Amino acid sequence: MNFGTRTRLAFLNTTPLMLAPATARSPSRLRMNSNRSRDRQGADAQLLMTLCLISLAVAPALWAQGTLADYQRAQGLQRKARGLVVDSPGTVEWIGKSGHFWYPRTVKGGTEFLLVDAAAGSKKPAFDHDKLAAAISTATGHACTGLTLPFAPQAGRGGGGGRAAAGAPQTAPLTFADDEQSISFGTGGSMYKCSLTGYTCTKGGAIPQNAGRGARGVAPQEDPAPEYLSEEGGDPADGLEYQPFPQQGGA
Repeated sequence: MNFGTRTRLAFLNTTPLMLAPATARSPSRLRMNSNRSRDRQGADAQLLMTLCLISLAVAPALWAQGTLADYQRAQGLQRKARGLVVDSPGTVEWIGKSGHFWYPRTVKGGTEFLLVDAAAGSKKPAFDHDKLAAAISTATGHACTGLTLPFAPQAGRGGGGGRAAAGAPQTAPLTFADDEQSISFGTGGSMYKCSLTGYTCTKGGAIPQNAGRGARGVAPQEDPAPEYLSEEGGDPADGLEYQPFPQQGGA
């Protein structure tokens, strides 16, 4: 072995070994990372809860009642759409105990009125719309057509009486009288009665305060149905008898 070889061996023996860094983490560092992870999750949960509380506080304000301008715009849309829906029936009104009823129906350009015989299953126009419109126009001094009669239902109302902001009612609903040979209604604060035979209208007095309240007819009442069920639960219609559901722990 020459001198150079011996020198290299001596250098290797005296040089400290370079240890590779440990890849495994110490238990204390693992615990520190775990604590940091839990703290981060807790902060996220707190943030989420705060956002939920803010949304709950803001939501009522977002859905608050609209302004006067909002309602005016909505009413304007109702007026624009009123003539777009056709063949839509309105509220049925029975005529006393006659077994007849009438109802309005939207048509292109306005409203028409139909009279129905429930027993016969037939219907027809309630009156000559054009003749009645001419008579009403003469009596009231305000022109109307057969499809824009003053007692036609208006958007947001069922065609019943309307009342001014304070004071007497301004309109009263349509009612049939004299065996369906005449009608009465109120407009402009006054009552009017029109004949459906001669088609003439006369002006009456002021519209009563209770006009249109409780004046709707109802369907004729038939004889009350027999009591089929007895206290024992029997049903003669099919021969079956009611069997109560067994109680828990009962026989």
